[in-house]
Amino acid sequence: MEGALEQPALATVPVAPELISDALASAYIKLDYDICSAPLRLILNTPDVGTKTKSEVKSISEPACNGACAITVVVDEGRQEVHFASTGDARAVAGYYISPQTDSHGIRYQGGWKCEVLTEDHTANGPKEKKRYALSERLLYSPICIIVLKLAE
Repeated sequence: MEGALEQPALATVPVAPELISDALASAYIKLDYDICSAPLRLILNTPDVGTKTKSEVKSISEPACNGACAITVVVDEGRQEVHFASTGDARAVAGYYISPQTDSHGIRYQGGWKCEVLTEDHTANGPKEKKRYALSERLLYSPICIIVLKLAE
């Protein structure tokens, strides 16, 4: 196409899988901190903070109390790995296609799309979360689930 800009080639830099998992966890913790602290900074930096009603302060601070959910997927083509990170009440599901096959006994299996649930929802009312909060003496971060799957050849 005439006049189109050419895309520069992307450099490939080998990165240890542990660094990918650490980077995902760090990003999630920083985002959680930013979501929780932004309303407080906003309240403290408001010139007329002393004139705000209780209702106005509550409205500004609600995002810090409501929580969030996220799922991130990083595909490492070089290692044939997929890294999943999730937190909150979101669920990661992987879909994949299986070709029709005949096993060693001559039984033919129909191919098709399959899916597998990879993570659990992290809801405050879930039994695991209730137990985790009951055992803690301080405010807890939402758990961050990190999974690394090796892709089939």
